[in-house]
Amino acid sequence: MKSSINRRTLALIQSAQDLLPEDEFLRLMEYVEFDEHGLALEHLCDILFELGLPCPSEMLGQIKQVGLAMKMEPSIWAKIEAGRDR
Repeated sequence: MKSSINRRTLALIQSAQDLLPEDEFLRLMEYVEFDEHGLALEHLCDILFELGLPCPSEMLGQIKQVGLAMKMEPSIWAKIEAGRDR
């Protein structure tokens, strides 16, 4: 199960590469490299929200799926959903 979550987190971050500033993408990849997948997902959500970057519906769905699989609090990605309405 853990390796599936790890692969999904990596795929999610890689799919966001074109949306993110390079330094933030590299930071996320570093978190993944050091097996900090939860931190990577939370930081991805923070970046998307704080920089006002677009989060496609498919990506948001993947964020939710991975976050729920890691038993993370929905408030982590709720700010992205709220930001989509502004």
